[in-house]
Amino acid sequence: MRPYSVAIQANNASLLSAWYCENLGFEIFDKEEFDDYNMKIYYLQQNDFILEIIERKDAPALDKKLSKFGRSQVPGFSKIAFEIDNLDSYINKLKERNTTFLMEKSRKKQKKIQFSMFYDLEGNLIQLIEKVES
Repeated sequence: MRPYSVAIQANNASLLSAWYCENLGFEIFDKEEFDDYNMKIYYLQQNDFILEIIERKDAPALDKKLSKFGRSQVPGFSKIAFEIDNLDSYINKLKERNTTFLMEKSRKKQKKIQFSMFYDLEGNLIQLIEKVES
């Protein structure tokens, strides 16, 4: 078994898709609209991983002020994590774009990783992980 895709519910699929393309290097490869369900889906890809951004006009909006951690406190998936090669470069790029960080940079020596946690355009939590030697 290998991961294939993750779907994110969005208030504005077009804007959120553009954010993932601009900030995390995804590319939009398809878009579908389902009028019967009042729904549209943007399909984004990076390497072999697919990210679906789904917008439903009739979906209830979550209050972004649920807690200091936002949506990560709602039952279900709390974050999406990506392994990268140069964490510092990504952090600098995201800071230039006024990204809101939960944790700019941290290190787990026992797991031999360093990471950053931040929010996408709609408050979903994202983690970037870089493997390190010690």
